[in-house]
Amino acid sequence: MPSKEIDQLRQDKIKAQRKDNYEEVANICNKLGDLLARQGDFEDAIDEHETERNICEMREDWIGKAIAHRRIGECYCELGEFEKALGHQRCHLQGARKMGNMVCCYYCRLDQYV
Repeated sequence: MPSKEIDQLRQDKIKAQRKDNYEEVANICNKLGDLLARQGDFEDAIDEHETERNICEMREDWIGKAIAHRRIGECYCELGEFEKALGHQRCHLQGARKMGNMVCCYYCRLDQYV
């Protein structure tokens, strides 16, 4: 059963969508995905992070897109879908390196999957 925090975030997401506030929608998707993953609802978490990734790509937020790939990969890993996980982790690492964000690269646990 969803927590009150998840319910509130879903309502906030709808409000942000109505206002075409895509940056806020992406931030909320990130938070929702994280909370859902912590509850073990990895499929819904992936959906939220996919939405986040798509918005980040549309907004040309390449670091946000890389982070979304990392989170998607982590969820696929938890589901035992290692090839999908590895693909997203590689996209994360590639995006982080491209932007020169070594902090982001540090958090990529790609070596766990290869």
